Amino acid sequence: MKLTKHFVERWKERVGLFDEDLIGRLVKTAQIVQQYRVAYTPRGLPLVILELRWIPEIGAIVKRDAKNDTLVTVVTQAAIEN
Repeated sequence: MKLTKHFVERWKERVGLFDEDLIGRLVKTAQIVQQYRVAYTPRGLPLVILELRWIPEIGAIVKRDAKNDTLVTVVTQAAIEN
């Protein structure tokens, strides 16, 4: 699993402790709440819809590009409220 620079920055900012092994375990056991898929605009252009995974242990959602097995960002309740 790859991590984008944006993901790493947001994880440190929003969750705190950065441990790549722990993140991998949390993501693998997380509940998928939205599947990755590609939709198309009326003009026929592709629109990627990222996979969303809920990690209840930390109260966060991660967005994952399942095609490239890449974590894109992390969202927490505190990030939504700010």
